[in-house]
Amino acid sequence: MNENRTRGDLLMPRFGKAILAFVAAIAFCALPAATAHAEDATTQAACPTQPTTYYVSDFGYVQWAQNPICGTPGDAMRVCDTKADGMGLLVQRYKLSGGVRYYLDTVSTAGHNSPYCSPWLSNNLPEGTAVLLVPSTSKGGVVTITPYSYNVTT
Repeated sequence: MNENRTRGDLLMPRFGKAILAFVAAIAFCALPAATAHAEDATTQAACPTQPTTYYVSDFGYVQWAQNPICGTPGDAMRVCDTKADGMGLLVQRYKLSGGVRYYLDTVSTAGHNSPYCSPWLSNNLPEGTAVLLVPSTSKGGVVTITPYSYNVTT
């Protein structure tokens, strides 16, 4: 037996040190990811209520926050385009009263590359106001209303 070898050398196969170094490197790289998941869990614990999400086929989704939620304003909506197809996604918000809908405002992803979420757009409406969210697609200035619509309340 070679007297210069340590006990660890005898126990470690020929490539064992390289494998051990590789495993240590992977564990070191995984540490930030584990920390990020822990931060997500902390955020979710601090904000147990999230905005309501309504999916618009495979184009993307609309989010509605009835009340302020962890920095998101109340009576707020935004739209997120998740499909890189050259089409934008927009949502028109209407106030419903006496069977009539009154246009309020619009959020849109037009002009942005997907994936993209519009900023939150808030409108301080009286509590209990009936609201209709109507998503549409747009391409080249042509707006096409989707078959989806969402009744929400402030």
